[in-house]
Amino acid sequence: MSLIDEIAEIESEIFSDAWSAELLRDSFRYDYNHYMVVTADGEMIPGSSSTEKTDAEAGDGEGNIAGYIIYSESDVFELQRIAVRESERRKGLADRLMKALLEAVDGRVILEVRSKNVPAIGLYNKYGFNKIGVRKEYYSDPVDDAVIMELVR
Repeated sequence: MSLIDEIAEIESEIFSDAWSAELLRDSFRYDYNHYMVVTADGEMIPGSSSTEKTDAEAGDGEGNIAGYIIYSESDVFELQRIAVRESERRKGLADRLMKALLEAVDGRVILEVRSKNVPAIGLYNKYGFNKIGVRKEYYSDPVDDAVIMELVR
């Protein structure tokens, strides 16, 4: 199983609007989209570049990917996704992912999060993100507001 397939597997476990492996492969064909994964034992596997976007180039996963972070890079950095398998939570893996992201980027970072996702909002607050806006009823399944947050470094 490739890393992309493992990310898609976690997507389907965590999100009601899960990104498919096909959508992930398509998005990583662009220079500005990156991902990093963390294994169950806390090892970080760095993000890929656009020249490493196919499954063969991304490498084979070993079935022990515990979480990932997906971000894009343009005039600002956008944290698009962060997820840790249910079975691997409360081990500091989301913290490892956030630290790795903030070491990799320099500048303004923005994100959107469901207003009812209290653990994620707590994580973002811990790293200095501030609420800058709300998109009413942005999410569906279930309907929820999107809180827009930013970190300026």
